[in-house]
Amino acid sequence: MTGKPDERALERLALAGRAAMRRIWARRDDRAAMSLPEKRILEQMERHLEARAFWEGADPDEHENPFLHVTLHHQVVEQIERDHPPGTRAAFERLVGAGLDAHEAEHRLIDLWARELARQVRERRPFDAARYRRELDALSS
Repeated sequence: MTGKPDERALERLALAGRAAMRRIWARRDDRAAMSLPEKRILEQMERHLEARAFWEGADPDEHENPFLHVTLHHQVVEQIERDHPPGTRAAFERLVGAGLDAHEAEHRLIDLWARELARQVRERRPFDAARYRRELDALSS
């Protein structure tokens, strides 16, 4: 892989993700017909009703991306449940045990995960599980 990421491809990916999330939101009254991943995304969207205008069609500006935020919440919740990457569940439990509510503890993990994803893209390198585990272990409230 050489050069910069294809900005147009990234934008198309973002638009497709927004459209999919908006379809989930539009179907929120028919949860029985949703797959488990769709239900989980909807739960995250409902936890973020301050972004309802975006779920219903408004476009985010360059400083705010509620679609990415909800996607990262979804990823982190699954990481906690599976404890993958290893140490994720323990870090979450440690943060909650130190007094953070579950939502804020997820935000701490989201911050760490987003930095890791950005590092991988920026440095064009694979995930370093050992380093990430050290960062999880160092995470505190």
